[in-house]
Amino acid sequence: MRSPLFVVGTQRSGTTLLCAILNQHRSYYVTNELPYGTYDLLANQSTQALAEHLRLDSRFPGDPSMAAASCASGWEYLETAMSRQAMHFTRDTWGIKDPQLTDHLEMFARRYPDARFIIIIRDPRSVVSSLMKNSWHVANVLHGAQGWCQEVLKQLAFAEAHPTVATVVQYKDLVTEPKGTIAGICRELSIDFVPEMLTRPNTTDIKLNKLNENAFKDIQRNFDDKWKTHFTPRQVQILESVAGPLMQRLGYSLQSEPTPLARITTLWYTLHQRIASELRWQCVRRVVPAWNRMLGLIRPVGRDARHIGTTP
Repeated sequence: MRSPLFVVGTQRSGTTLLCAILNQHRSYYVTNELPYGTYDLLANQSTQALAEHLRLDSRFPGDPSMAAASCASGWEYLETAMSRQAMHFTRDTWGIKDPQLTDHLEMFARRYPDARFIIIIRDPRSVVSSLMKNSWHVANVLHGAQGWCQEVLKQLAFAEAHPTVATVVQYKDLVTEPKGTIAGICRELSIDFVPEMLTRPNTTDIKLNKLNENAFKDIQRNFDDKWKTHFTPRQVQILESVAGPLMQRLGYSLQSEPTPLARITTLWYTLHQRIASELRWQCVRRVVPAWNRMLGLIRPVGRDARHIGTTP
C-alpha cells in the first residue's frame, strides 16, 4: 500500500464530489466519513474503545474484541481495515474523505508524513445555503459564516505549514473546468489522469442519500448560484460582513459592502441559533429513533450515527 490520501473541506463544500472523482482512478479507494468521535479515540490510543465504537460500521471487522487483540494500536486497527477495503476494490492506496479531519490534520500529518492532503474550498454563500437547508446544526447565516471562516482558516493554515503534501482546490474550478482541474490534482498526486474521472458512478462503498446524490451526476450540474434565490439581501450582507475578508482573499466577489454588525444583531442571531439547534436536536434525538423503531429500521452508521439512535 502507498501512503494514504485525505480529502477535507467544510460540510457541503464538494468533498463527496472530489471523493467520487478520485475513486474512478484505478489506484484510489477513498471512503466516506468515519463515525463521529473516531478521531478522538485514535488520539487517545484506545484500540478496544475504537473497535467498540466502530462495531456497527461495515468497513470494520464485526468482532471488536478479536480485531482489537490483533492490532497493537488504534492506528493499526484503522490501517488494517482501510487496507482490506482498498484491496477488496483492487486499489493500492486508501484514503478518507471527512470534514471532521479539519480538527485533526496535524495528527494525521505526524502519523503519515508522506500522506497527501487535498483541501477543497467552496463559496461560503453556497455552503451556508446548503447547510441551512440540509443540516440540523446551522440555523442562520451568521452562525454558518462563522463556522465556515473557522474551518477554512484552519485548513489554509495547515496547507501553508505543509506545502509539499497539501493541495488546495477551489470547488468553482472543479465544476467549471473539471478536466483541467482534475488533471492538475493528478499531477499533484503523481498519478496519470484517466477520462473515467470525469464520470462518477458509485464504484466503492459510499452510501447514497439525498445529501450526496448530486456528487454522482453530471459534473456541470453541481455548479449553481441557488444562494441568490435562497438568501435575502440582508442575509447576504450579514454573511459577507463576517466572511468578506476571507472571501476576498480567496478570490470571491462580494455582493454587498461588509460593515460591522450591530451588537444587537449578533446577539439575536446567536440566540436564534441556540434555540433552533436545541429544537432540531430534540427532534432528531426523540422523534427519529421512535420512527425508526416503528419501521423496524436498523441503527445507521457513518455520519448519521452521531445523532440517530440515541435513547430518549
